[in-house]
Amino acid sequence: MSPDLNEFRLFVHAIESGGITKGAETSHLALSLANARICGMEDALKVEPLMRGRHGVRLPVHMRANQETVEGRIISIK
Repeated sequence: MSPDLNEFRLFVHAIESGGITKGAETSHLALSLANARICGMEDALKVEPLMRGRHGVRLPVHMRANQETVEGRIISIK
């Protein structure tokens, strides 16, 4: 199943806030559900768009160039 708009919004919230926990709060989701949705996106897209670490999440270098493009498209859909 392909990711839906809400999952992409969650993804952007996680990047902007620097963590899945804060991204889940911004998206009004339980942390376990937010994590499951992001993992589902990664599986569906066959990529790992988030680098997870002790201090939160961030985009890998090869994905940062596309961040503004993705965010702009999500804003235009709103």
